[in-house]
Amino acid sequence: MKKLFIGLFILTLTALVGCGIEGVPVKIELKGEASVDLVVLVDEPNYAVSEMAKAFAEKLSEYTGKTVGIEEFSNFRSSENVYPIYIDTVKEDGSNLPSFDVHLSAKEADMITWVDKAIETYSKNYEFIYEQYSAQIIAPDEYWLYFALDNFLGNFKNEIYSVIAGTRNLYSGNLINEGSVPMTPAQLITEAGEVQFLFTEHKVTFVYDRYDAQFAGTALLVDGDGRDGMQGACTDGKYAYYALYEDDIANIYKFDLKTWELVDVSEAMPTGHSNDMTYIPEKNQLMVAGSTPENGWFAISYVDAETLEYLGQETLPYSCGGIQYLPEQEKFVIQNCYDYNICDSDFNLIKNFTCGYSKDTDQGLYSDGTYIYDSRWGEKDAADHSGQNHLLIHDLEGNFISHGEIHGDPCKDESENENVFIHNNFFYIGYYNSPRTINEYIMVPANMFE
Repeated sequence: MKKLFIGLFILTLTALVGCGIEGVPVKIELKGEASVDLVVLVDEPNYAVSEMAKAFAEKLSEYTGKTVGIEEFSNFRSSENVYPIYIDTVKEDGSNLPSFDVHLSAKEADMITWVDKAIETYSKNYEFIYEQYSAQIIAPDEYWLYFALDNFLGNFKNEIYSVIAGTRNLYSGNLINEGSVPMTPAQLITEAGEVQFLFTEHKVTFVYDRYDAQFAGTALLVDGDGRDGMQGACTDGKYAYYALYEDDIANIYKFDLKTWELVDVSEAMPTGHSNDMTYIPEKNQLMVAGSTPENGWFAISYVDAETLEYLGQETLPYSCGGIQYLPEQEKFVIQNCYDYNICDSDFNLIKNFTCGYSKDTDQGLYSDGTYIYDSRWGEKDAADHSGQNHLLIHDLEGNFISHGEIHGDPCKDESENENVFIHNNFFYIGYYNSPRTINEYIMVPANMFE
């Protein structure tokens, strides 16, 4: 990953670091006249970590009354006048995990076993580690990291704040949130209201050349008739499915969500524009929305999720550009431009409401059963467009919650977001750009750490 240097602010205030005999806890003042200067360290950050580090440093500055710097870890030169706080997600090789034992003594196992166990432990936890001359905030991924930083900052709202070097975290010495899960996106929306989406990782690039397709993160466009228009997508929780089309004919690509390796590609099938897809677990089928303009977008197609075999077509009582099935509620969310229809499993209408942000091109949508996440393309320099790609968020009662902007997309002005779904609290968005791509994002409040 290309290193991203955020910049170093000049540290000007006085500092004092307590000294003591090795092994004896040392009190560190992090607020007040006797406190040390602070610097936030980041290690090859992606866009999401960079943006969080900036907001985190600003809040540290606000709460401590100091100018807080941000510097790339590899460029940092330690000083007794500066107390660095290193923030990061767990690296695949475990190289940034704490040096002390984690649920398994290194003396009782070989190093590979110890590292594997440590990584497993941190896959569901985050931790604050205070040492005499530095601190660490280590989280499993970017989404956990946001809540870890928010938790850390919460303590600085007190008038006086200090820690004892050597403590593992702020509380009992155990990993924080052990055995639990972070706040879901739906819970975060309920708490924060306005949200934004930050790019974390590029997952897939669709390529034409078979040689290029040998590299990780690429999928071969096997069809030679130009069916490369990114459209609908969905997931069954194990696989991700993407429709790429041309002239109302599409191929569906199936990916393993753990590895993002291409598992299968369907034959060409008459699924029309294929504007969106959803998964029907009772039948293990994909439902593909938006058949053709000729039938008013009322038709949907069915595809076997295991074999990717085309099963036929059905005409709905509603025009359908976006669709999501909610198995626990046995309901459908069906989008028609700026209107939403909530239907039962037989497509009988339960509720209808109009979008609270009636602009931009409607694309695919996703619902977690609490909120509807509607992917909208805000074309640049178009009179009726916002100029910003975003996800509109409504609840199922029709209340407009937010139009969360999508930030950090590598293609920026050239990107057209086509679809969205959530997996393990991350948002996956497919783009009709050049080349076609699938990117990963996290949701955070529009005003972080408020």
